[in-house]
Amino acid sequence: RVNLPSHVRTAIQTSERKGIEKKIKEGDKMADRATAENVLDKHTIMMLYKFRNNGTLDSINGCVSTGKEANVYHATAGEAFEGNVIHSIYKTSALLFRDRDRYVSGDRRFKHGYCKTNPRKMVSVWAEKELRNLKRLENVGIRVPKVIALKKHILIMEFIGKNGWCAPRLKDAKIAPSKLKDVYLDIIKTMWTMYHKAKLIHADLSEYNMLYYNGYVYYIDVSQSVELDHPHGLEFLRKDCENIKNYFIRNGLTFKEILTTKELFDFITDVNITEDIVDIYLSKMFEKIQSRPIALNEEEKVQAEVFKKVHIPRSLIEITDPLDHQETIDTDDVFFYKSVTGINENLTGSTNIPYGLTEEELQELTASIPVREDSEEGTTPSSEQQDPLSQLDKKERKKLVKEQNREKRQHKTPKKVKKQLNK
Repeated sequence: RVNLPSHVRTAIQTSERKGIEKKIKEGDKMADRATAENVLDKHTIMMLYKFRNNGTLDSINGCVSTGKEANVYHATAGEAFEGNVIHSIYKTSALLFRDRDRYVSGDRRFKHGYCKTNPRKMVSVWAEKELRNLKRLENVGIRVPKVIALKKHILIMEFIGKNGWCAPRLKDAKIAPSKLKDVYLDIIKTMWTMYHKAKLIHADLSEYNMLYYNGYVYYIDVSQSVELDHPHGLEFLRKDCENIKNYFIRNGLTFKEILTTKELFDFITDVNITEDIVDIYLSKMFEKIQSRPIALNEEEKVQAEVFKKVHIPRSLIEITDPLDHQETIDTDDVFFYKSVTGINENLTGSTNIPYGLTEEELQELTASIPVREDSEEGTTPSSEQQDPLSQLDKKERKKLVKEQNREKRQHKTPKKVKKQLNK
């Protein structure tokens, strides 16, 4: 036994006591972070119990799918909902997909930044982004799983399948050759709708992120989807177009039946293609490509590779050297931003002719569009007749608006009630 001075013994005892107190206070961090199936840690399991207790979920079953971002589990909905649901649990401690910055940087929805150092906070923001993207796609009529609830990094959605069996991904779906062309048309029209109505680019669209159920394609995994003004948005869109083209080429369609990557990109981004002429435009384009070979020649393959890598500016700000840019156009006669910007062939102004069509063909298309008769002539009310406030002077209008706002405040739901409903 070593005889130590009293002050040394006191220091050792104090250090041991502080260590024990710290362990009791902070808990066993390794045990807290221990995960099963890469997603089920202590915090996640407690949140699932809360969903079970508040009636959102009745029972939780096995894993349906695993990925680099999340695991998807089948579950039975509680009393508040009916039928089967799935809950997507994003990976936190065992995070594999860390290259999210290229999808987030430049997105105005993340202008205040997000926590890169804390994976739990980062993944919660990522799950919230997927919820917003799903809502935007659902609002414009695109087939996506309906969102039921979100709690931090757990997203509960509608189950797409039958009797507990999930719908197959497009990669694994058995589609008759006679239906491939219809599926292709449905997908490219949805890409146009996503771009022009939802103002989103999927950014990871492939046969792995689409489900085929009852003859329709459903779109999943939209957490990385970006808005149109994202710095890498057009790059992501070109990749999506390439993936769609490659899938249908591998499954038996030829370039006599589908568009090339550039043609599909121009169809989606063309500012002159409106909803009224989408179907007619596509029928005209498919009629024109019937005369070309079933495969691309060597020169067309080189042009396709150039298109995949070239920078496509959307405004003059993105052209760093205007003189060099003008010389390139004069010598090569190649520029790829006609459809995106709506500029004419001579670069002198805008045009109203969609990509791939002549002015005569456009006139034929517009002539075949049926005229909508929403109301009889002379019965459409003017903007002043539609807005009763426009007939009042400034003081009366201000007084009426104040009364309306006062009435709204009387029936306003308190914040604490809203929080209880959202739990």
